[in-house]
Amino acid sequence: MLFLNQNIDLSPQLIERVKKEYLKNKEPKILFFRVLGPYLQEAYEKAFNLEDTPKILIHGNPHLDNYSRTFSGVGLGDFDRSRIGPYTWDIIRSISSIDFWGTEDAKTMRDSWINEFFDGYLSGLEDVLSYWSCPDFLKEVKPEKWQLTPSKYISSGEKWSKKMAKYEVSKNNFMTELFEKMLEDNPSHSDLKYYKIKSYAKVPGSMGKFHYAYLLKRKGFSPLIYDIKETYSEEDSLHFKNPFDTQGSRMILASILYAPGLELRMSATTYKGADFWGREIPTLSIKVPKEISHEEQLQLARAIGVQLGKGHYQASKDDQNISSHIEKNFAQLVEIAFDLNKQIHQNYDSLASTWT
Repeated sequence: MLFLNQNIDLSPQLIERVKKEYLKNKEPKILFFRVLGPYLQEAYEKAFNLEDTPKILIHGNPHLDNYSRTFSGVGLGDFDRSRIGPYTWDIIRSISSIDFWGTEDAKTMRDSWINEFFDGYLSGLEDVLSYWSCPDFLKEVKPEKWQLTPSKYISSGEKWSKKMAKYEVSKNNFMTELFEKMLEDNPSHSDLKYYKIKSYAKVPGSMGKFHYAYLLKRKGFSPLIYDIKETYSEEDSLHFKNPFDTQGSRMILASILYAPGLELRMSATTYKGADFWGREIPTLSIKVPKEISHEEQLQLARAIGVQLGKGHYQASKDDQNISSHIEKNFAQLVEIAFDLNKQIHQNYDSLASTWT
């Protein structure tokens, strides 16, 4: 099955972004996998009959670069691309990423982790008591000293602490009023009004939107960094729709369905005609390595299968419909996922050959 034409028509901006990573040798293939998501989704929609596929609020982008372990939870985050669509896209995108991240040796042993994913997915779909656990190889990673407390994190110069310093801006009415509007629309976070904003930062995001970050301090309490970002929404297509009035509320609902506990102090607001989503920045965020062994694939496949199955059940409330559909079509979905990866590698190699 040839799923896509060999050459994908990428925008010059995306090609330049991947090229910069290639020249810096910073895992450009993983970036290429990420940016191709909307293109692959569009091709999938055109190439296959999705009329009879159950449509639910899907995760939208469940690949391994969005998987993390924090002090409060573990699982697939990042819900910018969540919307109503065929549940099968979540299956294809997650299987494709587990395969893409695998070492060459791991790719020769696909059947076992595919079975783990399928069993985990059905368990999450059919058993309301099922839950996914943190993979051992992520659980065993010990936090650095600077990750143990908010004070140490903020003074570390790492991650968001570094971003706060690099992109710091002067106090301004827009950011102050945005924060106040967030408090007004999210009364469950009213305790934040007792914190003082010590610094502001306007941090560029990956989709052309900005993160408005605030360093908050309160006497007798741990400091924290609060991030409010303008939301992103894909355009509607034949089988993928976004009927939500506000995009921040969409992202909160998707997070509750697919990664409960992963994000803290989530908020949604609308300000000056734009929708925003907020969260407290975690001091610990352990990500999946850029290459994973077969054993690591087994653990992730099970955990992600359960996570998506449970989320799909809660989103649909009709597990029988999805259960019967996935059992009939799973083998084809796996074939599609592997074919996608072949096309990604072909397109990447074709581009990279022009950069050497």
